[in-house]
Amino acid sequence: MSSGVRCRFGRELERLAQIDGRGFDPDEVILIMHVVGAFDERSPPAPFESLWCHAELFLTACLYVAVADGQYSIEKARHVSSLASRLGWSAAQLSELEGRVLQLLIERGQDLALTAL
Repeated sequence: MSSGVRCRFGRELERLAQIDGRGFDPDEVILIMHVVGAFDERSPPAPFESLWCHAELFLTACLYVAVADGQYSIEKARHVSSLASRLGWSAAQLSELEGRVLQLLIERGQDLALTAL
């Protein structure tokens, strides 16, 4: 992935993390850094359309960021839906991805809870 695409990817995730008006949650910041890596905030981001070939990865990352603070707010859900639409995804495709991602997170949480016992 080029630096311009990584920059666009990271900026879109940052925008999503702040969409509910509560600023960055530390977990969101760490997650974005793990997904995108370090990117130069001063470098020009690639156009949004450059994310088309990374749509599933990008939307999956969006869902992870959207729930990282423990809440999948209506504002974040609407924003993710808008991003998906811009990438040519249908509501049904996004719903299926949401189901997979949220189920995976539930399973990981259950595994961690069992390990802690």
